[in-house]
Amino acid sequence: FNSRGLAYADKGEYDRAIRDYDEAIRINPDYADAFYNRGNAYRNKGEYDRAIRDYDEAIRINPEDAVAFNNRGNAYDDKGEYDRAIRDYDEAIRINPDYADAFYNRGNAYRNKGEYDRAILDCTEAIRGGTDAFIGRGLAYWYKGEYDRTILDCDEAIRIDPRSTEAHFNKGLAYAGKGENILAIENFDNAVRLSPDYYARTYIDNNQIALFQRAVKIALDALGEFISDTDNCDTATKEYYKGVWWLFSNNQVQARRCFIKAKELGYKDVAKIDQHLGNLK
Repeated sequence: FNSRGLAYADKGEYDRAIRDYDEAIRINPDYADAFYNRGNAYRNKGEYDRAIRDYDEAIRINPEDAVAFNNRGNAYDDKGEYDRAIRDYDEAIRINPDYADAFYNRGNAYRNKGEYDRAILDCTEAIRGGTDAFIGRGLAYWYKGEYDRTILDCDEAIRIDPRSTEAHFNKGLAYAGKGENILAIENFDNAVRLSPDYYARTYIDNNQIALFQRAVKIALDALGEFISDTDNCDTATKEYYKGVWWLFSNNQVQARRCFIKAKELGYKDVAKIDQHLGNLK
């Protein structure tokens, strides 16, 4: 039952997975893995309190389960209870001092609390342990106004995964912070071409509403300044970036019109336009 539950969870069928974990626990009420796996399924459904109760049971049965502490910490983090999350990450690291994911998650919790130096230290430990924590560390640097360090970390994240929308987007934020709007909008454009709804999904799903609103305003301001400056570029290029502006304004109809017009005016990079239009179908 537990193994079939895992297979359903892998398919994203969390309700069917939970029914199988229920049955596994009925047969063996001390089955720690089944409690842990059911907790993961509830967390994936956004039912964080039920997830926490299941992690509690898994930890009761096996008090030295670092992964259960880490995942309970993630559930508390999802709820915005960062201090409780940090205590669980502390415990996970005590049990396994080489647990890179726990360092990374604790770093994110510290960043969410505004403790950016501690976040940077933990993300650096995670990187040493082999976890790709460059985006998390770069965002902590961004909050501190250390934009060049943000850019370096985003570059490393992009080297590892060239399609990392978050890395491109955060790199754009850093360039906007430096006042380099042309480089900023190039990176914002990369992000929305790779994933048109990425910025909203990423920040809102992670309960980062304030950061989402601030980030999109930065993107819109950078794009707006570029478009309004008549000396920046030709009409086709302006029309193209108007389309990007409309994407960040969540108006796909206007964005599509601008991209089509830019193409008609002879915008130099037709492949970019076609990628945007393909995303908007």
